[in-house]
Amino acid sequence: MKIAIVNLKGGTGKTSTVMHLAAVLKMAGDSVLVVDADPQGDALNWANTLEWDVTAHPKPTIHKQTWLGASHDHVVIDTPPGDLSVTTSALRAADLVVIPMQPTGGDFAQYAETVQLVEEVQALTDATAVVLLTRVVKRTVAAAQVREALEPFGIPVLDTEVPQAQALAMAYGQKITDAGVYADVLAELKGLVK
Repeated sequence: MKIAIVNLKGGTGKTSTVMHLAAVLKMAGDSVLVVDADPQGDALNWANTLEWDVTAHPKPTIHKQTWLGASHDHVVIDTPPGDLSVTTSALRAADLVVIPMQPTGGDFAQYAETVQLVEEVQALTDATAVVLLTRVVKRTVAAAQVREALEPFGIPVLDTEVPQAQALAMAYGQKITDAGVYADVLAELKGLVK
């Protein structure tokens, strides 16, 4: 799989999703390449503690790279917030697009711009797109309300939700040894690309 983790809004959990999905894939015995397309380089910096390959490529030419996936079972691409050209290139390279989103009014208000870009690129590719709700607070109605509000956009929302958890919040830069909820996320994603 070539998975692009995309949201034009910052702070939605893109890098955390990239690194945890890469960890789950690696735990399953697959080879993984993480492409850090964000000039901030958070995935690249985090990868120093991990056991898979990572490369920085914050350029709008990701989809043109012949090395993309040539030597790995899976590629997971971390995209920058607000950069249309790099994000478009990542979308063009992917067969699966995951849009992490917190169930907040602010995230929802900016969601339409990301969806528009995803749909424009989907018209040129066969990529499947899904929404992953992140930092979901248990026993609140926010996730249900956002799920309902997202229905008119037509991009399905994964059943699995990433909870707001201290362990996830403090995971940056740490070795990931527990698949946690991301094992369920990956299982859902694999079901979409069969």
